[in-house]
Amino acid sequence: MNTMIFHNPFLGMCILVLSLLLAAFIGAMAGILFILPSAKLKNEYLSIALLAMSEVLYQVSNYNTSIIGGYYGVSVPNVLAWIPGEWRIIYVTLLSFGTALIVYLFVDKILTSPYGRLLKAMRENEDVVQAFGKDTLVLRMKTAALGSSIAALAGALYSFYSMNVIASTFSRVEWTFFPFLMVILGGRGNNKGVALGVLFFVLTKVSLTVYKFDIRSILQLPFEATWLEYILFGMVMLMILYYKPDGLIKEKPLITPPIKQALKEKNIQEAKNIGS
Repeated sequence: MNTMIFHNPFLGMCILVLSLLLAAFIGAMAGILFILPSAKLKNEYLSIALLAMSEVLYQVSNYNTSIIGGYYGVSVPNVLAWIPGEWRIIYVTLLSFGTALIVYLFVDKILTSPYGRLLKAMRENEDVVQAFGKDTLVLRMKTAALGSSIAALAGALYSFYSMNVIASTFSRVEWTFFPFLMVILGGRGNNKGVALGVLFFVLTKVSLTVYKFDIRSILQLPFEATWLEYILFGMVMLMILYYKPDGLIKEKPLITPPIKQALKEKNIQEAKNIGS
């Protein structure tokens, strides 16, 4: 397959686009399937139920080698086989950044839509949303499908980057605790805050990975450098929750076009009243 892609780059691009679309679709279906048994649960109970389901699925897929190879994994075609090896990381970075930008703009558009405002209302008081005749089960299913499809896109991109799929690639801390930390660090309810939280987290994590032994030597730490990032990020989360629970960027009220127009008309009327 890599040889075919090397001689026909268009084939590689078709495989990439088709795989991303298929991953998003399967991710959405998986999100709906997982939310159905626990759709009536709320808050912490829902989180615990979903974490338990994900752990079961992880254990099954990791130790059953008939599912994506289990802990052995399976290889993935190099869709960028036509690109020289030294340039591959740059193209993968641009591809990941471009996909992330498209997802960001899409989610930002959703956030200011009636659906996005309904999600915020449901977060604050689900009973009020139900009182207005909205089906919260359908909202949960839509949200789970959307979030799972985006996660599946990220997984597909990582698979093409590493050119393999292994069930045990990530630990519980890396793909559960760290994403929560990114959101809490940046500020929930706003995409700019989450993007800033991700940027800050990744830069800090990479710096710790590269310089952790130097830091341990300078500070004379009494433990292995491997545990430094876990200790530091745990302390950061506690400090954020205690001193700055709103994150780096505080969530602001949504100003939709009709609200902007109403505010504009109000300011004009106030100016006329002052003038008169």
